[in-house]
Amino acid sequence: MKDLTNFRIAKFDYPFPTEELTVRIWDKMNEIETKWAIQLTVKGINDTGDSVMGSWDIFFMDDKLQEKIEEVLKKYNVPYKMEDHSNSLIDDLEFFSKEFLEKLDSYLGENLTIDDVLDRILEVGYENITVFEKYYLGNNIEIKNKDGI
Repeated sequence: MKDLTNFRIAKFDYPFPTEELTVRIWDKMNEIETKWAIQLTVKGINDTGDSVMGSWDIFFMDDKLQEKIEEVLKKYNVPYKMEDHSNSLIDDLEFFSKEFLEKLDSYLGENLTIDDVLDRILEVGYENITVFEKYYLGNNIEIKNKDGI
């Protein structure tokens, strides 16, 4: 079972639209940074979009990925505000796009099992398991099929 205690879903808000973000970052990246960013975009669990105030990215990430993202943003002088939205998996699921949730579901399905999560509950109590383990339990096909849902 993958330890998800240091993972979170964070939203990065930028005060300008995606087109300007592209000019500020993507157009200036060196080859190694570009490959990393493409890999993150294609294989990562993330989402992006524009808002009235600018643009945003959402990432499912650990501390190491957060450090790398913030390093790139600082290197290219991109102002941002980061906010943890992990609890939205329980409180406000509609905050996330269908595609984001499909990627997250796939990742959790590959890295967690019902037995592992139940063992963690016995070990630390339901209140102390991660929001991702709670989400996994609430959305697990095996459990839903057994309950007739």
